[in-house]
Amino acid sequence: MQLAAGQILQGNKYILQKVLGQGGFGVTYQASHMYLDQPVVIKTLQPNLATGLDLKNLRQRFLREARHLARCQHPHIVRVLDFFEEDGGLFMVMDYVPGQTLDEVVSPKQPLAPSLALQYIRQIGRALVAVHGQGLLHRDVKPQNIIRRQGTNSVVLIDFGIAREQSIHAEQVQTGIFTDGYAPLEQYLPQSRLSPATDVYSLAATLYFLLGGNSPVAAPLRNRVRLPSLKQWSPEVPPALEVAILRGLEIEADARPQTVQAWLELLPEMAPPPLVRPETRPAKPSKNQGKAKPMSPSHSSSGPHPAPRSLLYISFWAGFLGAALGLGLRLGILTALPMFRHDQSFPPQPNWPVTVTSPSP
Repeated sequence: MQLAAGQILQGNKYILQKVLGQGGFGVTYQASHMYLDQPVVIKTLQPNLATGLDLKNLRQRFLREARHLARCQHPHIVRVLDFFEEDGGLFMVMDYVPGQTLDEVVSPKQPLAPSLALQYIRQIGRALVAVHGQGLLHRDVKPQNIIRRQGTNSVVLIDFGIAREQSIHAEQVQTGIFTDGYAPLEQYLPQSRLSPATDVYSLAATLYFLLGGNSPVAAPLRNRVRLPSLKQWSPEVPPALEVAILRGLEIEADARPQTVQAWLELLPEMAPPPLVRPETRPAKPSKNQGKAKPMSPSHSSSGPHPAPRSLLYISFWAGFLGAALGLGLRLGILTALPMFRHDQSFPPQPNWPVTVTSPSP
């Protein structure tokens, strides 16, 4: 089934808007739920998979991905909303998460602060604990599959395309789908036993990337290529944090912490980072930006907002003129003026003396 922007699915329920991404087997669209007026994401299989591939097996795997997502309800896991078949195509509807992947946020020149990186990893770690609690393995944890919600410090784990049920005692035939640097050695082998320690390796590799801006050395090469220390990119990384990462990146699965929770407990505690604010256009710097200015009490950063300067000037002169007028009347200075001459002082009282002015000759 060929799809294009503007196409309507499920009888005016969904309308496709644009392509968000494409992989070897699937394509993801941003769409709109017409009845609820809400953005959603719709994922489907590539339309040209019918030739030369086991389409039936791919369809089963696609349905299995949707069921896996439906089983894993967690604040840091993308939520599946609907699943349907139309004109021979399978469609999975998910929450639309506005934001950027961590692969887009981090670069070699701009790694994350350790406190922020730890906050993200702990969130995804709790999501993986929920995944493993359902008897599943994600098997594809990496920065490209983690989205930071726009304007927040909250991240969401996506793409359960190669997730699989755990098989504790039996070896599994591997799909051959993985990402160098984030997949442990056991995922490179044709047959191997996978466990939660598989996702521990990928999560530790993701933390390595967040702190250094570079992916770890691919697992099969690490017996010949030394893993660079994070200190060369981020000197502020605490030694205890780097030790915990290396524990998660052990080549042999049995040498790693056997659960995500056990690995999370190795991470040091750090003060939480400030909340990410929604992006706004930066103000144009002034000529005096960066120069220190003395702070007057009326412009203190704390307390009530200072009054406008024009209002302060008006208040000052009004008070000054009022005081001068009262003093002039009190001393009789202004009584020589015709406009201030009265037969009686003000306000009039019955027992007040009457001021009598002598007639002019």
